[in-house]
Amino acid sequence: MAIITYISAENLLQSRDELIGRGQTIMGIRFVRVPRWGAFLVLVIAVSLGLLLLALAAGLALIAIPVAVGIAIFSRWRFRRMSGNREAPQTIEADYYVIDDSRK
Repeated sequence: MAIITYISAENLLQSRDELIGRGQTIMGIRFVRVPRWGAFLVLVIAVSLGLLLLALAAGLALIAIPVAVGIAIFSRWRFRRMSGNREAPQTIEADYYVIDDSRK
């Protein structure tokens, strides 16, 4: 025969309050009571830091992307100009001299 125990919400909250109120440690974690305004303050700070990082990343992207595109366009133009569309020469110009065997 199984024994069924009833845990009321009051008993559960009371044990939680006792646990947190004393700052008891369970598995290396110390439980402390944090007021609502403290939790709200931590939440506001975390959201503010997230938005700050987002703004910094967007600002960096606004600077870095146009610079990278400009460098790509300039380098493409420069290398195309250096290589050019040169055709293979049809005529090879040179000066030829006939050397007699007697001059050797």
